[in-house]
Amino acid sequence: CSRRSWREPMLSWMAASALDGRVPYSDVFEVKPPLTHIVHQAALLLFGHSMASIRILDLLWQFAAAVFIYKIAGQMEQPRRVGIVAGVLYLLFHFHWGFWNTAQTDGFINLPVAVGVLFFLQARQKKCFWLYIASGAAISLGSLFKYPIGVLVVFLSFLMVAQSGRKGLIPALWMGAGFA
Repeated sequence: CSRRSWREPMLSWMAASALDGRVPYSDVFEVKPPLTHIVHQAALLLFGHSMASIRILDLLWQFAAAVFIYKIAGQMEQPRRVGIVAGVLYLLFHFHWGFWNTAQTDGFINLPVAVGVLFFLQARQKKCFWLYIASGAAISLGSLFKYPIGVLVVFLSFLMVAQSGRKGLIPALWMGAGFA
């Protein structure tokens, strides 16, 4: 039995255990960050206790991520067809992995990160502090799927300072506040 073949049932079992009143990381343990288990719990609550439920949620989740990728291309003033191609390619590459490699933390991280990048681009254009906060918060949600993605806030902050000098420090602080 490969590592991938038992990972998904383990996550679903942990989610079902939490729904039955057990405490994650205490009564039942799996090393994934907390939003992975919460997404699996949502799938069980929304679509029933079957392995198809996480597949349905994954399909909807990835479609939403593709829509945000499309919007990112539009925010970058790309032609509409570029956004459509980017979203479709994202879906094709994500779902070509196969049964055991989808509905995983690596795929669920993409939606909050795409939302964070879109908010960042909108904040840069509109110079709106609450969009920087929303960007940091969305990336923070992504880090609750995989902790290392939190470094994206640091990279985007460096980008702001590199492009705007000292004026980029305040937006970086707003984004850091949203992340926190």
